[in-house]
Amino acid sequence: TMGPVSRTFNCETMDFGYAASGSSGTGSNGGESIATDMSIEANFTRSLNVQDLPSGEFDAPQETLDVQLAEELNGLSMQQRDQALQEIHGISAPIDESPEFVSQKRQQLESVLRNIASKKSSSAYRLAVAVSPEYVSSESLQLMFLRSEEFDPNKTAKKIVKFFEAKLELFGSDGELACFVCYAILICSLIVLPVLLVAMQRDIRLSDLSKDDKRSLDSGFFQVLPSRDVAGRAIIVGLPMLRKYKKLENLVRSFMYTIMLALQDAQTQQSGFVMVGFNTGKNRVMDRGAAWAIQKISRLIPMRMSSIHFCYDSAAMKPMMTVAMMIMGARRRVRFRAHYGTCKEHRYKLLTFGLPVGAMPVTEDGEPKTKAHRAWVKSLQQHEENSTMSTNIIIPGRLDVLFGRGKPIQEHYGNLRYHSLLDNYQSAYEQAKKFDKMEIAQRTVDQVHGYSGRFLKQEGAVWIAVEDSVAREKVSHAFRTRRSAANG
Repeated sequence: TMGPVSRTFNCETMDFGYAASGSSGTGSNGGESIATDMSIEANFTRSLNVQDLPSGEFDAPQETLDVQLAEELNGLSMQQRDQALQEIHGISAPIDESPEFVSQKRQQLESVLRNIASKKSSSAYRLAVAVSPEYVSSESLQLMFLRSEEFDPNKTAKKIVKFFEAKLELFGSDGELACFVCYAILICSLIVLPVLLVAMQRDIRLSDLSKDDKRSLDSGFFQVLPSRDVAGRAIIVGLPMLRKYKKLENLVRSFMYTIMLALQDAQTQQSGFVMVGFNTGKNRVMDRGAAWAIQKISRLIPMRMSSIHFCYDSAAMKPMMTVAMMIMGARRRVRFRAHYGTCKEHRYKLLTFGLPVGAMPVTEDGEPKTKAHRAWVKSLQQHEENSTMSTNIIIPGRLDVLFGRGKPIQEHYGNLRYHSLLDNYQSAYEQAKKFDKMEIAQRTVDQVHGYSGRFLKQEGAVWIAVEDSVAREKVSHAFRTRRSAANG
C-alpha cells in the first residue's frame, strides 16, 4: 500500500509527477538526455536561486563541445544530417498530411495512449480524459502533438502524457485537490468527483495566469514576432536582459502560454519554430536557471524547434553559450548556431538564415524593445474577454497580404508578392473601364487566394481576415495610389 500522495514537481529540476511517501519520487526525462552529464543537472538544481554564478562551475572546454557535436553529427545518417541543415536554413519540405495518413497516425496514437494510460506516470493524463475526453481526444489537439514529433505515435503519446502532467501542476486550479483526485483514480479506480479543473478541459488562457505570471509575460522576456521567416516558420525571441520574474514558475507559465497561443495556427504547427536569443547590451545577464527551465518545459509542449540562434556581443557571455549547448538534446544541438559580434553583425548573419531582421525587437546598440510587445499583451486581454481569440490570427502567414503601414509590413513577403501582381495588372487597370477595373481587382484577390494568401487587417494583438469586398476595394485603392505616385 502506498503512503499519502505528494507532489514531486520541482521548478528547479522541472520534473513533473506524483509520488507516494516512501517512493523515490524521481521524474523521468521521457526521451533523449538533456545534459551531457547528470552532474550538470545537479549543478543547475543548486543554482536556480542564484543570480550570477561563477562561470567556472558550468564551463566545459570548447574542444569538448566540438568533439561531442562532431560525434553527434557522425552518428546521424546522411538523410538526418541533410534534414538538420535544411531546417536550419528553412528549406525543408513539409510532411504531406493526406486525410488517410492523418487518420492512420491518429489511430496508432490512440492505441499507444491506451497502453500508456495503465501506468502510474499517466495519472494526470487519465484525469484529463475523465474530466474532458472530448478535449483530450480532439483531432485538433492530437494533430498538434503529432506534428511536433513528425507523426511518430510513440514519441507523441509520451509527450501528451508529460504535457498534461506539466499542465496540471502549473495551471491546475487547486494543486492539492488535483493530487488527491489523481491518487484516487490511480489507487481506488474511483469515479472522478465534480472537480473544477478548468485548465485540464481547454487551452491555456491569459486569465489562467497569476499577477506575477502576467508581469513576466509583459516584461518581454519572450516575444513572438508578427513576421515569419522565409520558410513560413514562427519566430520566438528570448531577451534575458529583461529578467523580470519573481519565480521561475512565473517565467515558465508565461512562456508556455505564449507558445500554446502561437500554436493555435496550423502553419506554425507544421513549420515549427525558430528561436532567437539575444544577450546583448549593457544589461546582459548570466541566467542559467531560466535557460535550464525553458529547455525542459519546451520538451513537454508540442513545440517543434527547427533551429536555434544565440546572439551575444561580449566574450564574457561565451560560457552562457556553452551552457546552452550542454543542456540541449542532440536533435537541437545540431540545429544550434551561435553568433558573436555587434548587433549589426548579428543582423547580417541572421539574414543569411532567412530571418526578418527588421522585425527583431533589439536596437542597433543591442538593447531590447518592448513597446510593441506590451501593446500586444494588453490587447490580448480584450480579445479574450470578447471570446474572439479562437477565430483570430496570431501570426500572419508568409503569403498573406497585410493592411497597414511601416517597414515590417512593406517588407512582408506576402505584400511583396502582392505588389508584383499589381505590377502585372497596372497597365491593364489604367486602360480599363469602371466595370472592368472591378473585375481586375477581383481577379487580383482571387489570385492571392489561389496561392493560399489572405487579406488581413490588424486589430490590437491579432489579425483578422477581411471579406472579399473589402479586399477588392483595397486592391482598387492600391492601383489608384500607384498611379498617383507614378504621375508625381
